[in-house]
Amino acid sequence: SDLFIDRLRSQLATERLGATVLDGLVGTVDIPRQTGSSSAQWVAEDGSLTETDPTFDDVTLSPKTVGAMTSYSRRTLLNASPSIEQIVRNDLAAIIARAIDSKAMTGDGTSNTPTGVTNTVGVNEITTSGATSWEEVLDFIAQVEADDALQGSLGWALNAFAVKKLRSTAKVASTDSVMIMERPGELAGYPAVTTSALAGTPNDSPAVPGLAIFGDWSSLLIGYWSG
Repeated sequence: SDLFIDRLRSQLATERLGATVLDGLVGTVDIPRQTGSSSAQWVAEDGSLTETDPTFDDVTLSPKTVGAMTSYSRRTLLNASPSIEQIVRNDLAAIIARAIDSKAMTGDGTSNTPTGVTNTVGVNEITTSGATSWEEVLDFIAQVEADDALQGSLGWALNAFAVKKLRSTAKVASTDSVMIMERPGELAGYPAVTTSALAGTPNDSPAVPGLAIFGDWSSLLIGYWSG
């Protein structure tokens, strides 16, 4: 049993980056969200302030179902070492967790799937042109900072081929001594998680061969209605 060879699996990204996980939910859950604030006003001596109110809406979490099913023979159950039941349980748990991880980032809300980060209305989208540049990497961060999303768990989710490109591209064209991504697990000073749940291509066409997400991952809500 100690020599059992498991299959290669995608690393889970969202919870490692700090997504907010809500357990034990019942029914549709509405989470209030503040979308606007009162306004500060400068007034003359003895002037009057005008009342302004903050605005609110709801983030709605509604349950979706994902599952997997398999079977094995009685002989397999008797002969397998380690226990086939535990292998199957572990495998089913892993593939379901990966499905949730993937859709949390890229789900489009159709065919009974949840809506993920890349298809959420209002999320900034950057399409790079030509070779990947250090300035474009910083643009990801600037877009988030400009929206004041500076609290929580800031970090990157990257496809492996995007990591390859970033680690092989120099910050400055005149030198190859400093790459855009200098070391594994970090990009521009923020944590970076590599996952095959994001699309990518193993070549340099297009010039950016993969999807990258940067943001405050604590703002991503993942709800569980069951185990």
